[in-house]
Amino acid sequence: MADLLLPLTFLTLVICLGWASPHLAAQGPGDIKAADTSSPRDTLRSFIEACNDLHEHITSAPGYYDRANPEHVAIAERVLDCIDDSELPAFARTDRAGEAAVCLKEILDRVELPPWDQIPDIAEIVAAGGREKLPVYRIPDTRITIALVEQGPRRLEYLFSPGTLDRAPGYFQSIAANPYRTEGTPISKDFYRWYLSAPGYPALASVVDT
Repeated sequence: MADLLLPLTFLTLVICLGWASPHLAAQGPGDIKAADTSSPRDTLRSFIEACNDLHEHITSAPGYYDRANPEHVAIAERVLDCIDDSELPAFARTDRAGEAAVCLKEILDRVELPPWDQIPDIAEIVAAGGREKLPVYRIPDTRITIALVEQGPRRLEYLFSPGTLDRAPGYFQSIAANPYRTEGTPISKDFYRWYLSAPGYPALASVVDT
């Protein structure tokens, strides 16, 4: 039995994390709107809103939730738009990015976030003399940073930094027992539990349900 459970558990994780693969994206039209990553404020807002949209989409679905659904793929892509996965290993990039994103949202749902007007936006960046004047923004009292990408295809975007992604799972585990916020932006309750446990396709769902 243990020999069966191990590959099933691994397969569950792979499918749960396979949010936005080219194969899935090709299955339907979806929404091609990308996240706004032009400033730390825009990136943080885009990430939180996309995660909440995804959470609502998941929790409102009756029964089995189809990750190949174009609406799911489109929302998941907006979540992943906000993170810098350039330093993740290619063989596990989608998996690691998905886990980091879920952990980041769980962390953000437990810490006090500053008011939006205290997070730099594009107007403040321009007024300060340009993006090079603000290469990194750290969310106060956290280990979460949003950094300016200085080279590559995502140059001049503000994204959750590679270091933040690397630390996110451990950071989340260290504060997982903390209660969710009761004020501020909406939360995605039990997002990580869904990520770990929800079957990704009907055949596996029938095995888990039994």
